[in-house]
Amino acid sequence: MRLPVVRNLFTGALLPPLCHVCAAPTLAIGLCAHGHISCPDCLAHCHACQRDLCLECGLQGCSGCKELLCVDCAVVCDACGQWACAEHSLRCPVCQETTCFTCQDTCAGCGTRQCRSHLVADHLATAHLLCSRCAIICPQCAQPSAQTATCDYCGQVFCQACVQRCIACGGLFCLTHTLSAPLEEGSVCKRCLIACPHCGGETIKVARVPCAAV
Repeated sequence: MRLPVVRNLFTGALLPPLCHVCAAPTLAIGLCAHGHISCPDCLAHCHACQRDLCLECGLQGCSGCKELLCVDCAVVCDACGQWACAEHSLRCPVCQETTCFTCQDTCAGCGTRQCRSHLVADHLATAHLLCSRCAIICPQCAQPSAQTATCDYCGQVFCQACVQRCIACGGLFCLTHTLSAPLEEGSVCKRCLIACPHCGGETIKVARVPCAAV
């Protein structure tokens, strides 16, 4: 490639070429991949294709690793519009849009990476995000969670905050099928309650505290 050089006819001195970006004269000449003469301060390196490009030709840092990318190598995030490299962008399996890792997160249940907008926080562990397949909506509190338990009475799946352990049989039961244990601390399932032969009130089959009527 030919570089234009101007000579001062009065002094005979050669004048250095001007940078295409900042228009400053430069002795350290860099050549942009698009043929632009650039000074060292206005020339950068694309991390993906390894080409040298001047700043006017478009270079931007990846939103994930911050490495510089040219417009030909960058992936434009469909969510935020920022540039990302191929290693820090992914097609979302839910909406099929290509988004950067800054706009994505991983489901704590299955490990699938997807847009953060498709994930919900586990209400028993708010730092954990869950996808629609792993988030169970508790029929009692209507909150999403992956920390669940099955009621031994009705068979429904509830979050662990909405089940209680029966102090008599040790089973797990939802709030609908448990009661406060008569005369004792804790909860008891309806299967373990019987009518007290002394007072007629409800009591646990194997009561540890005797009825006051005895």
